[in-house]
Amino acid sequence: MLKIIKKYKIYLLIILVLLSIAIIYFLSKDTVCSFQTKETHFTVRVPHGWSVIKQPREIPQEGNELIPEEGVTLLLNGDDKNCIWIYSQYSSRNIGSETQYTQEAFLTDSGLKGVLYKENGNNTHWELILERNSKMLSFYGASVNISDENLMVEKAQQITRILKSIDIKK
Repeated sequence: MLKIIKKYKIYLLIILVLLSIAIIYFLSKDTVCSFQTKETHFTVRVPHGWSVIKQPREIPQEGNELIPEEGVTLLLNGDDKNCIWIYSQYSSRNIGSETQYTQEAFLTDSGLKGVLYKENGNNTHWELILERNSKMLSFYGASVNISDENLMVEKAQQITRILKSIDIKK
């Protein structure tokens, strides 16, 4: 048996390396999250390390108003202080003053146009507004909240990739 192992040692080593590469590839690959209700349907790619909480629109209890939004929350390492809320909202949205945010034109991988608002100063909050429906006062959007500016800088490319992967289904 030892003689066979010595003879095929290089082949065994190559197989082990290829298996390791395959395992790393599949563990690091993004997963696609689909969110669909009667009114809302979108997908988003979620990288390894982010967890997903789906939040459909809540049915109002007696005496309460309908919550006008639904979607998914992505939590970085399960921490709700570091999250991305991707949603459909049936109301208008006031982002804030022009001095509070820097505006950038935004285009998703599927060709949706929008505006990305980055908070001036501490750079820990972004708002993305996509596809508006003026007849129903509805739109799709995303809100990014990261607790620490250094973490935001470290994760900015990954967060941008997540936002670019949003695909609204009709």
